[in-house]
Amino acid sequence: GDTKGTDCNQHEGQNQLQDKKTHRHVQATIGCPIQRRQSQANDKHDHTSQQQPRGHQGFRYSSPPTTVGTAKRTASQELHIPSTHWQLFRSIGWIVANRTKIDFNEHTRWQNEFRRGELRVRENRLKIRQVSTTTQKALMLANIMVPSNRTERLRAYQRRLNPGFASSTCFAACIVVVSIFLVSFDAVADDWPQINGPNRNGVADHETLLTQWPDGDLKKIWSRPVGQGFAGPAIADQKLIVFHRPDRNYLVEALDPKSGKRIWSQSLPAVYTGGMDGDLGPKCVPLMDGGHVYLLGTGGNLFCLKLNDGSLVWQKNVLDDYKSQPGYFGVGSTPILIEGKLILNAGGRGAAIVALDAKTGTELWKAFNDEASYSSPIEFDLAGQTIVAFVTRLNLVGLNPETGKIVFQTPFGKSGPTVNGAMPVRVSLEGQEFLFVTAAYGVGARWLAVSQNGVEVKWSNDKSFSSQYSTPVFAGGGLFGTAGREDFKDGSYRCIDPSTGKVLWQQDGFPVGHSILVGDQILVLDSSGGFHVIEADKSRFNQLYQTKLFDSEARAMPAVADGLFYARSNSARDTAGMGELICVEVGPRQN
Repeated sequence: GDTKGTDCNQHEGQNQLQDKKTHRHVQATIGCPIQRRQSQANDKHDHTSQQQPRGHQGFRYSSPPTTVGTAKRTASQELHIPSTHWQLFRSIGWIVANRTKIDFNEHTRWQNEFRRGELRVRENRLKIRQVSTTTQKALMLANIMVPSNRTERLRAYQRRLNPGFASSTCFAACIVVVSIFLVSFDAVADDWPQINGPNRNGVADHETLLTQWPDGDLKKIWSRPVGQGFAGPAIADQKLIVFHRPDRNYLVEALDPKSGKRIWSQSLPAVYTGGMDGDLGPKCVPLMDGGHVYLLGTGGNLFCLKLNDGSLVWQKNVLDDYKSQPGYFGVGSTPILIEGKLILNAGGRGAAIVALDAKTGTELWKAFNDEASYSSPIEFDLAGQTIVAFVTRLNLVGLNPETGKIVFQTPFGKSGPTVNGAMPVRVSLEGQEFLFVTAAYGVGARWLAVSQNGVEVKWSNDKSFSSQYSTPVFAGGGLFGTAGREDFKDGSYRCIDPSTGKVLWQQDGFPVGHSILVGDQILVLDSSGGFHVIEADKSRFNQLYQTKLFDSEARAMPAVADGLFYARSNSARDTAGMGELICVEVGPRQN
């Protein structure tokens, strides 16, 4: 039947976050007369209030009657988020709430404080990006609608938070409604469920590093051998997925991230016979979401497995289906998952970009002509519209992920023996959206302003930051990372001003490597196996720590989660084709 809500004013004492070492306490109120009376009763026992900075009161929303299935639901509420909550909401992902009015106080300041997070309104929906497990729990207390691909995960959290919550129909409709109560739970660090982190920007928002780096090596937690391949690890739902090729077949292993012990493994067919680099293993990082893991092999084999046990859900071959070419080193562009669509750089005629139903592998749409690259796509919001941006073989293109319609397209790349390997970097500056793209082989770097009218090249050159395959990170107004080519051994770590392309500083003789931003420090795994900690300072190169993790090559992208850094080396010729996956401590662990 009908469920009527009442206006609910949540003041600072009712919706609060208190950090007490490993516990956070969250109290939330939702629009129900009984709950409101309970809230008022609870207020008598709650004498805390949180002083907020001037002009930073949070945001409010209200909504009209909405229909879910056959049940009508009226919601008229005010959600008040104190400024102390902004850390919790900085790294947020696909959470969708039916809302029509959102009043952001000090909107610009919120954008600055949320930094790499997003709060956007599109088609009467509040979209919050890349949710961490901690944030998921907190948002459940605020009467949030979530998409179905997160239902299983949220159901597990709900049982943990409130065992009496019974309505599976409610979950099927993806409505999470929580009664008023005070919840205490351990803080949970972000997972690393896909290439380049939760937001695909190389940023670990909720991680904390060691306050003092050791005089010697980092503390090793565990290690284990792995086969061929450049696919870095991915971590979610207390599982680390490593995708490699120890023999004729691929091997997918789910490991306990804390101990390295195997939870399950699955052997998958491999058809790739080799390219210019001689490595036969996969190059695409596993993609984990909604209880599934998606894997793209070097020969075009695309697999969907169940995350809980590794059983195969569906498979197909992208090269065969779209008559694509494998490129110099096989297939190496990791797909992206957006609202139930698995979108990938297939590289076929009329099918440069393809969207598949993530549940079945069925094609949903395909778009334009171009070959595939080794760059992986990113997702961002442009004037309220979701955009998926790809660097293909010869283009930078932005598409509507729902329809495949091209929003913008501009040439980027060169014909001949060249490769586009680095991912595009999205940067918001003073209300304007920008994309940074980079490649070696004489292609160079480019800084583009992006709008609904298309893209405008602000600067382009082959001197500022030409990267063979590593993607820089944006911090404090600068882009930090390694430029140069690994095969030429001319790498340098540098910082540039993205607005002008000016090189602010550079450290030559630095091997090409991958960067992860944690707070104001950057963790770097270089291709020779070295590990570095660099201060994210535009004014100078300041290396805080350096050690050696491997004696062999380490091209795979690393991951960081819950104070642990995961990296893998490539197979060494003197170890019968086996590399090493290692876990070392880089910060305090919350779990």
